[in-house]
Amino acid sequence: MRQRRRIYYSSAQRSEIWDRWQAGDSMSSIGRRFDRESSSVFSVISPTGGIRPPVCTENLNSGVVVMEPAKDGA
Repeated sequence: MRQRRRIYYSSAQRSEIWDRWQAGDSMSSIGRRFDRESSSVFSVISPTGGIRPPVCTENLNSGVVVMEPAKDGA
């Protein structure tokens, strides 16, 4: 059996996938938009359980990552 080529989505395409998913589109209809199978869309959505991951806003050139402090009950 022949192996399928891995599909890499650009950040703009991933953003559109998440926008369409949050709007209620099915994985099949999103896949058709990109001329792909729904399984390729599943691989973008499933790692986070269907919840859009937060946008990374760290400055990669500074080498410093600022994290928000944990909120304790105390």
